[in-house]
Amino acid sequence: MNQNELLDHASKYAAALLSTALALGMGRQEATKTIESGFKGGSAKPRESEKHDKHDKHDRSDTSDTTRQHMTKHDKT
Repeated sequence: MNQNELLDHASKYAAALLSTALALGMGRQEATKTIESGFKGGSAKPRESEKHDKHDKHDRSDTSDTTRQHMTKHDKT
């Protein structure tokens, strides 16, 4: 994956995270700072990719209804 593709993926994830945070009642400024902090932390100390069989995108048993609705909406785009 080249840098432009990586930035495009990060942008999509950031938008989804922001939308979810706002839907759950978090303020825009707090949500934005939290998301930026997470991306910076992940960039500074990246983790190895693991198989997430139990976290398959169709297994949403441990998420709230609001988050599940948001995730389903974004799966279709």
